[in-house]
Amino acid sequence: MSHAPFPSTEGCARLVADAVDAVTGADVIVLAQGATAPAQRLPATPIPVLSSPRPRARGRCTPGE
Repeated sequence: MSHAPFPSTEGCARLVADAVDAVTGADVIVLAQGATAPAQRLPATPIPVLSSPRPRARGRCTPGE
């Protein structure tokens, strides 16, 4: 049995952006996973697209900083 290779980061971002472009009737689209942040600027939709600040940002600051 042969498995297709996983898409690259750019390929994944393009897949997410294509899905975002297919959305209609929304006021805003939220990409809730940090890993989807690279796709935020790719869609052509006029609907605002929001995402997490960046992938793997959680846990990089210590309390009190």
